[in-house]
Amino acid sequence: MARSEDTGTLSVPATPYQALLEALRSATSYNRADMVSPAVVLWTDKDRHWEDAVSRLQAELPLLTLGTYDSETLTGPAIWLRCVLAGTLPEVVLPEGVPVIYLPGVGRADLRAVEDCPKELQPLAELQYRGVFFTQKNARDWTPAALLQNRLGVSVGEDAATREGLARSLAKVLDEPAASLAANSPLRAAYLNELLTPDPEREVLLWMNDPTGYRSRSESKASSGWEAFREVCKKQYGFDPVTDGEITAARQLGEPEGPWKAVLQRFAEAPTRYPNLPALLDRAQPARDTLFEPRGSYWPRDNREQEDCLRDALLALRDDSDPVERLLALEAEHGERRSLVWADLGQSPLAEALLPLADLSRAVAETAGTGTPEELATRYTSGGWKADHAALEALSSVEAEKDSAAVRVAVGALYRPWLEESARRFQQAVAAAPLPNPTVNAQPPEAEDGVCILFTDGLRYDVARYLAVLLEE
Repeated sequence: MARSEDTGTLSVPATPYQALLEALRSATSYNRADMVSPAVVLWTDKDRHWEDAVSRLQAELPLLTLGTYDSETLTGPAIWLRCVLAGTLPEVVLPEGVPVIYLPGVGRADLRAVEDCPKELQPLAELQYRGVFFTQKNARDWTPAALLQNRLGVSVGEDAATREGLARSLAKVLDEPAASLAANSPLRAAYLNELLTPDPEREVLLWMNDPTGYRSRSESKASSGWEAFREVCKKQYGFDPVTDGEITAARQLGEPEGPWKAVLQRFAEAPTRYPNLPALLDRAQPARDTLFEPRGSYWPRDNREQEDCLRDALLALRDDSDPVERLLALEAEHGERRSLVWADLGQSPLAEALLPLADLSRAVAETAGTGTPEELATRYTSGGWKADHAALEALSSVEAEKDSAAVRVAVGALYRPWLEESARRFQQAVAAAPLPNPTVNAQPPEAEDGVCILFTDGLRYDVARYLAVLLEE
């Protein structure tokens, strides 16, 4: 029979897939001086290592597969394969080249002894004498580990976990650059599992957001993504999605240590992608041992409790002797919550409202001043208007009625005394130095080309400044 020959003269392929393709093509090499061209390449694969790669190879080779009849994938029983090779099935047209028959679950020994050959394989047994086996130099079947080692010089760990990892990730490994694989040689289970889970933080969050759906989608993948994900969770995050479940994971997310800090950071970057996580964190939050145990930054229930405390504190400003100082203290206590994920999810409206309320506090802390009406007007236009603007911003920053009520009380406590004092001083200034009568029928200034003059009767100065900002943008 003709023999396949691993010449060892091929250059290093760019990827394992290219290495596999070249090895299959070189299997038909023969000495034209004393051999005839092989009729077929028999690709035995007792352990079914290569099943996921066969569909891709069919676009490159005249490749047939032993199995249940399926004309679309050129798959069929042994007798059908013989008919295809004999050219008796006109509806099957193979590309040019020596045909390759892939035999999943069949070992070379299964074909050697014709008299003992299983009945379903007997039509193929004779082909071993007219074809070649796709084997290594040592006559053993090619395995993924052997291909990596002998064609690319990439060694693979021999432990069971690595073997399982390579089987799961083969579809991904086939397209990895040879240089990248060599840099991580010898390949181990952790590296192979990470190939299937290149963004573990995101995958953990997606699973926590929808555990059942995520597992169903992962198990449907030919690359066995679920088992790879499970191994990454056990090794990198210290929990098993199957035996520990999402509640255990959520508790570690709520009190992040080590790699869980990166998971929390990923959640904070785009919290709306994981809409079910807040409810999961609520279910996972452990009960406090005492009333004085500090609240955490990453539990939604703690954030809600802090919002309730802030609401009560804002309502209490109506009776506070120094509401400005108290409001600034609340800003120092609660302002950092605006940087947490709960603010992005709209669950910290009062912490958000503290920003304009703090601006209002600082604005009203400035004395109204004394002087002529013109001096007071200049003082107002140079900065006093910011109090009016901050009051409007605060009132429009919340939507829920219970939050609006608290903000209205805070604005009243801060703004009303300043407003009354400003009006009183202006009235005193006008009484001391009456304003001249306004010019009647005053003409608007001439506008330059490209300039539009907008006149609004009674436009508040703070609103005008805000309008100017919008127009500039």
